[in-house]
Amino acid sequence: MSIKGTYEHDVWLGRRALTQGLITSAQLTEALLIQSKTGLRKTLDTVLVNKGWVPVEVLDELRESLVGQPTQKHDVQSSRAQEKIGQIVCRVMCDRVLTVERHLTTYQGRLPRDPEPVALHLIPKASLREGLWMDFLETVRACQGLEAPNLTSVLEVDRYEESFVIICRHVKRAIYLDGLIKRVRRLKLSEALRILEELAAGLADLHKANLVHRDLKPARIVLSPEGGVRITLAGVTSRPEDAAAGVFGSAHWAAPEICKGRLGDARSDIYALGVIGYELVTGVRPFEGESFGDLASQHRIEEVIPPHRIMSALPADVGDLLTWMLSKSPKERPDAAQVVLTIKDVSSKVQRSGHTQKFQAFNPNE
Repeated sequence: MSIKGTYEHDVWLGRRALTQGLITSAQLTEALLIQSKTGLRKTLDTVLVNKGWVPVEVLDELRESLVGQPTQKHDVQSSRAQEKIGQIVCRVMCDRVLTVERHLTTYQGRLPRDPEPVALHLIPKASLREGLWMDFLETVRACQGLEAPNLTSVLEVDRYEESFVIICRHVKRAIYLDGLIKRVRRLKLSEALRILEELAAGLADLHKANLVHRDLKPARIVLSPEGGVRITLAGVTSRPEDAAAGVFGSAHWAAPEICKGRLGDARSDIYALGVIGYELVTGVRPFEGESFGDLASQHRIEEVIPPHRIMSALPADVGDLLTWMLSKSPKERPDAAQVVLTIKDVSSKVQRSGHTQKFQAFNPNE
């Protein structure tokens, strides 16, 4: 399947140029921010050429190498996931597939005599290696007794064949945040801040219970039709394919200390929240790359580009908050409660300034 001419194609092009040493990570982020600022009216290759960073003839070669990016592996996983539709797994009738990831498949289903839908998460036992599975089980089981407005309720934890099973309450017609981001690259500023505040409140409740999420990312965030925001699957993480032993998490959201092989803590969750906030506000992640190795070095070494320096309509207070959460040192990051209070303050300033109207959402499909 070709992705030529799409935003995904531009991201792939940028990653390939970065991997080949044609541009730096900071240049790629700046180019993507410029794209987002112009509402994607400029393609990435146009930005790179106008900046004088990559010659036209070199970009032509890169474009040819990106024709028909392979999706076969994901297609195979999706086909296997479909096999359980209509089957009963740990008392849950699987109705449809919600998400498919390398180490996780999620179904929407029903429990007997229960009118409310549930989400059934299947995690292969083989994906939990090197001792982390004990921490995983303790965290997930602790979440069974944790009730908070921005955390998804865990109903049951069980085993099925060669997989662990987590059954959570699922809101009707809910979507995952990663799905929203794919459709609407950049959210309206007021909406982005609202979602970010609710996520920070959810992390605050999780951290108060001495629990750590360990793999916060848009695919772990559920949005209800009424606008509610809930964090799901705390404690569920795995090792990236090309990461060193002892490294757990997802590459784009992995804090510098995680990239160094340390187990994440509450401040690592704040870093991941900062990455999410950066993308919600700008439509761009602070770092890009083709592999975990590419991204790990950036998380450890590269300074984040404050988005308000390139996107002039973005208030400086918002950019400062994001870069604060993305501090390299865990000690320099705020805790979740501080993030909530800061967002409340920033949001009130944004509303008074009128920036919420100036900095609108951008949907490339409209």
